[in-house]
Amino acid sequence: MSEKLDHCVFKVDSIPYCVWDLNLHEKNMEFISSIDPKYFEYLAKIHYKNIESEEKLLASVALRTAYYHGLETLFTLLCATIQAPDCMFGWVLKSHPFEVRNMVEKIKKGSNDIFNKFKLDHISWHEISALIYADCSKDINMIKKITINFSRLWSNFSDDFLNKIHINEYNSIKHGFRTRLGGFSIAVGLQDTRKVPAAQVKMRAFGQSDYGTSFFSVKEIDGAPCTKTYPNFRVIRDSINWNPENMFHGLLLISASLNNVLSYLMILNGKDPNTCKLCSLENDEDYQKPWGNPVGVKSSSMNVVISSNHIRRFSNEEILEELKNISQ
Repeated sequence: MSEKLDHCVFKVDSIPYCVWDLNLHEKNMEFISSIDPKYFEYLAKIHYKNIESEEKLLASVALRTAYYHGLETLFTLLCATIQAPDCMFGWVLKSHPFEVRNMVEKIKKGSNDIFNKFKLDHISWHEISALIYADCSKDINMIKKITINFSRLWSNFSDDFLNKIHINEYNSIKHGFRTRLGGFSIAVGLQDTRKVPAAQVKMRAFGQSDYGTSFFSVKEIDGAPCTKTYPNFRVIRDSINWNPENMFHGLLLISASLNNVLSYLMILNGKDPNTCKLCSLENDEDYQKPWGNPVGVKSSSMNVVISSNHIRRFSNEEILEELKNISQ
């Protein structure tokens, strides 16, 4: 090979990598410029217009899926930005969802032990936002306002991204679409007679939504993880209520965030700043719209109690033996 290979070193969370190839800088710019943040804005608009149609539940879960996909994309690119702005494609290709979540958890807590190529001693959403918006305006007060608004937005987004029941819901939707569509309601009333349901007039509603999902999740028994040495678990039914309007606004803000991250990366990698556009909202309260429509009770998981006292703890060998007997 006559041409000299380039290389770039970086970490994905705490794991070091080195990528080798020709023209790494050009590949990095190609990767950055190929991502279109308007995709999530498009999904928001195309599905939200069907929320009042006969297919409103399908439209709502499409919005919900797009929202989770958008969060995953945004946080992947934000984490890649601080660790490998000169090799975004390498970082994204080598990263795994659990590593992105691990980094998001660290950033939310304000970690001092995240490797980054900006020599920052402390990494938080505010620090990342300040880095990206440092030169977005000649008005210092405007820079401060935009920095604060996006850091708060990303912190709120991270709560949704890290929420365990939300992770289970997203996996249930995208892996085999194993969900029941529609929200749930909860009402409580005092019984006059034991084992006889309370009269309807005595029931008090605590929350209701037409939109949401119900799905099955794996649950540990007495806190013992299901492993090869302890292959026992149970399944519970989780239910979540949400408002599709929140997802609509969330997707618009994800799109704006992605636009700004990508513009920053292109400028950092040598593109003319005058050709890059940054998005921001005029009113501070608009950054809270993804959580602006409460649904009362957000989630429910009502299941019978199963402990290790109720089961026999099968070993891996015992399960294999029983399966052998079944197959004979």
